[in-house]
Amino acid sequence: MSWMPPKADIKNEKLVKAYMWTTIGAGGLIYFLAALRLDSRIIDLNLGMLVVITVVLSSRITIKIPQFGSQISVSDTFIFLTLLLYGCEAAILMAATEALLSSFRSAFCRRPSTILFNWGCAALSACVTAYTLVLFFGDPVSLNAGPLSARFITAMGLMALIQ
Repeated sequence: MSWMPPKADIKNEKLVKAYMWTTIGAGGLIYFLAALRLDSRIIDLNLGMLVVITVVLSSRITIKIPQFGSQISVSDTFIFLTLLLYGCEAAILMAATEALLSSFRSAFCRRPSTILFNWGCAALSACVTAYTLVLFFGDPVSLNAGPLSARFITAMGLMALIQ
């Protein structure tokens, strides 16, 4: 007689798989739409260098957050910078691409579904962050047009809180 997991475990496993594949699908849709909506006129050498630095170097550098046991990678800072300099679509594409490539390098991400889940989560997260800024402050690129202001600092705080 073989051991069978309880029905609750089977149900939870199905819910987890449904959540994972829904996240992957939604993230893929967001990534595809961001790629379609990206204004090709903003693509320049500076953006290319920012992408290379983010994908190759910054994801390997992390900063521990005291008293929380978690950490933030420096790549998040570059993704925020991309949002402010190049807009929502560029930031979404960069965040998801960085997550995908970081997952390939990671020791704990070996299953394709986990790698795709990380990619989808990054696209979703960047999308929510970017378009929440649009909702409250308008175009994120216009936030860096003037001198440092209370509006800019509030937007940065909201961006960090959401992300």
